[in-house]
Amino acid sequence: MKNISILKILDRFAFLFKNKNIDYQKVRLLLQLKFNLDRRRTPLGFQNIRFKPGKDHNLFIFSILFYALLGIIFLLFISILSLESLLLGSITFYTVMMIFISYAVIIEFSQDIFDQSDWEILLPKPVTSREINLAKNLHIIIYMLGIALSFSLPTFI
Repeated sequence: MKNISILKILDRFAFLFKNKNIDYQKVRLLLQLKFNLDRRRTPLGFQNIRFKPGKDHNLFIFSILFYALLGIIFLLFISILSLESLLLGSITFYTVMMIFISYAVIIEFSQDIFDQSDWEILLPKPVTSREINLAKNLHIIIYMLGIALSFSLPTFI
């Protein structure tokens, strides 16, 4: 399995998991498995794109670029609204950002949230339910952080 850079960042916070009696190595392995499985899954907006077979395609980067493009387009509307009132522009930005993030959670991660196959496969193994839930929640949080940053960074510049 490929070593993922976000897991190296998460390794620095391993002491937080040890304080809560959670085996960090199991959570890290589950997260690494989830990220590798995400490379195989195509996001909902990119199902019609054809790629060469046999190559590893990380389509999450394409969705990050798509949300960054939406952020750049939305920057134009924010700048027009901010000329009239800075408060109106800020309120509109945060409202639209929350709507985009909630739609992204519903569209991209509804299968991950409600999927029970992890439980059927992993609970007979020496993995607790707290570790499975933590890995699932961290997986969603990491992806939502990437989407939120890519959408909002163009407006911060």
